[in-house]
Amino acid sequence: METTNTLPGRRIILFGQQNLQNSILIGFIHQRTNIDCQLVNQPQWREEWNTYPCKTLALIDAESARPENIQELLEAIYEQPMDVMVAFFNTPPGHAMERMIVWPMVNGLFYRDSSQQQLSKGIQGMFSGEYWLPRQLMAQYLERTRHKPRRMSAHAAL
Repeated sequence: METTNTLPGRRIILFGQQNLQNSILIGFIHQRTNIDCQLVNQPQWREEWNTYPCKTLALIDAESARPENIQELLEAIYEQPMDVMVAFFNTPPGHAMERMIVWPMVNGLFYRDSSQQQLSKGIQGMFSGEYWLPRQLMAQYLERTRHKPRRMSAHAAL
């Protein structure tokens, strides 16, 4: 049997129900990305995760908990001393999670009909610094947040 070592300094915490689909998914993600993946069924951040500083992706099943509970999880993640990326998967179109892309640590959103290959490619992309958000959501976000900038002075710095 072939063994592979996981890449150091990266991990995925999948927040979702303890069911067959998510168990298969974490195995698939590990096999495709070579990143350790842990399944957690409560949408709560654990302080112990801060003791191993590494690039972390909180992969949240959009239908695993009520939006209010996921909002509390996002608030807890935002307050962490380490850099944690967030992505939602299994998201139905029009779901409340679409509005969560305004959070600065939300780097990805995958709809219910996304393939496992798209998800694993997106995960690898996020660990490389990319955003994996649907174009339509990005367009709507830009429409809402763009405004005329103030006139720059000659001494203004970026």
